Amino acid sequence: MGHLFLVLTAAGEAGAIVGHVKANHSFAGSDDFNKYSAVEKGSQAAAISAATLTVTCYLLDWLVNRDKVDPGPPGLLQPMPRKTE
Repeated sequence: MGHLFLVLTAAGEAGAIVGHVKANHSFAGSDDFNKYSAVEKGSQAAAISAATLTVTCYLLDWLVNRDKVDPGPPGLLQPMPRKTE
């Protein structure tokens, strides 16, 4: 779940950057400036929210599951059993 929020954070930040650049370069002093400024503010809010959720989910997962994880290697890294004939 944390990966999803991380992607949402990056997408929100990308939207904020696009809104900021578009507003400053193309629409400075016009009514459209306010529209793109609103896009920037909304995207920044989404990025901050998603980042907060990412950190919160990670911390909750770590606190709840830290003593319940098998310290052995992941399944794909375990040696294959040998066939005896």
